[in-house]
Amino acid sequence: MNKVMYGENRRRGGRNTLCRLLRSGRWFLCLALHCSVMLPGFASAAEPVPATAQCTDWNNSQGDIQLKLPASVTIQPGMVDIPPIPSVTVKYKCSVPDSNNHTVAIVSLADAHNLISSLKSLGLTLKMTITDSSGGAVGHWTFPAPGGGIYPEYVAIGDSYKGNDGTGERTMTINATLSRNPSQSTRPGFYAIPSLSAFRLKPYYNYGSGPLLTSPAIRLQYVPTCFVRFQLDKNNINFGPVMTKDVDSSFSRRDNFIVTADVNPNCNSGQFGNILGGYTPQLIGAQTYYLDLPLKVSFTLQGGGYISGNSILLYKQDTLTKNGLKLTITDPDNHPVKFGEIISPDAQSLPGNKLGEFSNGNFNAKKRYNVKLSATGEPALTGKYNAQVLVKVEYY
Repeated sequence: MNKVMYGENRRRGGRNTLCRLLRSGRWFLCLALHCSVMLPGFASAAEPVPATAQCTDWNNSQGDIQLKLPASVTIQPGMVDIPPIPSVTVKYKCSVPDSNNHTVAIVSLADAHNLISSLKSLGLTLKMTITDSSGGAVGHWTFPAPGGGIYPEYVAIGDSYKGNDGTGERTMTINATLSRNPSQSTRPGFYAIPSLSAFRLKPYYNYGSGPLLTSPAIRLQYVPTCFVRFQLDKNNINFGPVMTKDVDSSFSRRDNFIVTADVNPNCNSGQFGNILGGYTPQLIGAQTYYLDLPLKVSFTLQGGGYISGNSILLYKQDTLTKNGLKLTITDPDNHPVKFGEIISPDAQSLPGNKLGEFSNGNFNAKKRYNVKLSATGEPALTGKYNAQVLVKVEYY
């Protein structure tokens, strides 16, 4: 190598080069710098080492992304619409060690076939729409594919990006809907789709690494409306006579009753399919699933007062005159019940109106409710009072 440099100096007519001027101890450093530029596979100190092609979250993690499918979907005979699925937002970034343009992709994996097989057997369709904060491409997937067609192996998401520059921090939004084929039979039955890792986020189609998109286990339950029966341990609560002189801010009288629910053996002529047993998907290593049926209880005022907040303000009997007393009902954790008809979404946020659930092969639910008679702060009137409350238990 000394001869190479010496020859170059000679060719330049004896002119001093940078390396010629340096002392011997630095001569080889100069050669090493020149060689690092000329030989492939070596990077100069001024050029950063390219990153691996990958997608991560904003914290550089490749942890799984969980799709928020409901734990269970209960369908009544003739029901087509399925409760909406919450959208999922994914904060991510991707890069590729080159200067080409790429578009982020979501790629389907082998588990997608298991997902499609389960959806087909249940007469269900899963639609996914994926949008991105960068705009650009919108991904669409329908499982199973319409008309028995072949679903795409991947969908492109967002604007294209230059590999070395990366996407920067982006936010992806995944919206999913479940729908049922109305021509599919809705005989009582219970099925389950196990937890699956059906998709992966990648820097571009099937290249590089990225987090898995997983779907949780979901139960599909076709349950007759008459499936649940219930009873009260008492139908009448009598607080007895109240002296007006005793009705002050400290006045209260208490009682309780118990609501018990189980299976109505006469419903649908006793034909429940596999609802009362377990269901094991036909997949290797699949666990056994059981019906998961939450129950709600409604308390609807039929007369004798009017609803104010979580209380019933009582009337003097056969009048519309307030008598200075109010009635409240609470559960064992002191959660007040909401009076009136309870629709299914409300039952999630009203613990007092949640009776319990049928789960893990157990088909009995019981809850004690406390009833309190107290003063409203207004003058107490003499005379009888009588309020009627209709109690109803349903699944949701």
